[in-house]
Amino acid sequence: MGKPLIWAKPAESAYREHRRPRRPQRHVFDANVSEYGLVNMYLSAFRATVIEGKADSIMCVYNSVAGVPGCASTDLLQKRLRDQWGFQGYVVSDCGAVNDIYANHKYTSTLGGAAVAAAKAGTDLTCGTEYRTVVNEVKAGRILPLSRSIRKIEVIDPSADDPVALLGNYNGISSKQVTPLEGIERQFSLCRLGLPGRSQNTGP
Repeated sequence: MGKPLIWAKPAESAYREHRRPRRPQRHVFDANVSEYGLVNMYLSAFRATVIEGKADSIMCVYNSVAGVPGCASTDLLQKRLRDQWGFQGYVVSDCGAVNDIYANHKYTSTLGGAAVAAAKAGTDLTCGTEYRTVVNEVKAGRILPLSRSIRKIEVIDPSADDPVALLGNYNGISSKQVTPLEGIERQFSLCRLGLPGRSQNTGP
């Protein structure tokens, strides 16, 4: 049996303890604390969760920290979490938190921009539908897709071709499940794909 999944919210500690806003305010609240307080008071327990507890997943939060929404914060999700703490797992947003980046924090001018900001900061998954808007950002030329001239893609997740991994919690059963590997194969039909345990050509 695998180790239990540990959920932690590094930024929300600062949100909860600093001024203790009412719950609805978490969608607009901005936690402003000193670097010393952030490191030694608010983040220390979560650092231990990642480094000593070996957390597999982190959930980023609704509120902002120092003017930047938690799910769009490269300071929290890249610099501290991955670079300083060595986190190797995945980050998922709290439900609706990516939408808050645009709608409540006014950090971006579009929902698509919020999705892009979150993805670039290191929010791997969103508890919502916000990442669907990334397609519109690509079409508008605000972000660039992978070039179709690519000839080799290495898919490093062994569950990329596992339909069971798509289900998760609170799931229904879709009649059209598409694994990440299948999606890549369809988009890059002439590309050679590498997957742990096997390698294949998807083109002729």
